[in-house]
Amino acid sequence: MRTFTKRSVKLAIGLPAAIAVSAGIGLAATTVDLAASPRAAAAATGAASDAGHRRDHIPKRLKDSLLAVSDLSSGYSALMEPSPSDATAFDDACAMWEGDSEDASQPLGRLTAVKKDDDSAIVMFTNDSLVVVEHIAVIGEDKAQAVVDGFAEAPERCPVITTGEGDDKVRVTQSPLTVPDLGDASAGIKVVYKTSEPPAVQVKMIAVAWQDLSLVLMYLGSDEPGRDEVETIAAAAAEKLRPND
Repeated sequence: MRTFTKRSVKLAIGLPAAIAVSAGIGLAATTVDLAASPRAAAAATGAASDAGHRRDHIPKRLKDSLLAVSDLSSGYSALMEPSPSDATAFDDACAMWEGDSEDASQPLGRLTAVKKDDDSAIVMFTNDSLVVVEHIAVIGEDKAQAVVDGFAEAPERCPVITTGEGDDKVRVTQSPLTVPDLGDASAGIKVVYKTSEPPAVQVKMIAVAWQDLSLVLMYLGSDEPGRDEVETIAAAAAEKLRPND
């Protein structure tokens, strides 16, 4: 079984495919376990909740904006309770991956760090076939828009990224994902994350900018996440960014 490192599977404002290891959480799990049996990560998340590099609380604004089990269709349960996150913001979705792009016309890696005093939070859910990860960060309007722009550009700039050799080789393919108009701006990426050990992980990722908030959703499983499920959850998540009148 392959265990992914914090660097190769970094939760940032763009989430890489295999599953979430936030810079502030340190969750580690295997592709096969998560893709075939998402509940296998529950023990890891329990230990991760006590990891360092975390703020002591989630501001009420973010807590109110995060999805809850009650916002999802029946069959979902919490894989990770809402937790503060100390992540890195990618305004270039190509930079989420550690490796070389086979097609990128420019170097990978425009990074925009989430400052220590910025607020960000993560929550995870699962049903029998899918893991859903939501990350929200307060980073300002310009950076939130830049994250969406980075998602929109990534499939053209770095459609194929490879890292490692032999049994450690990873191949990531990115293609555009059509998403509804959400928030002030939104964009999506469809990702296939292949290692030497099948099955490949099928991932859909959506970035949404709303005022000074950046929302990223990641859906992953051994089968491609269904369009209706992806869009329904994304619409619910985007709606919760708006304060109640």
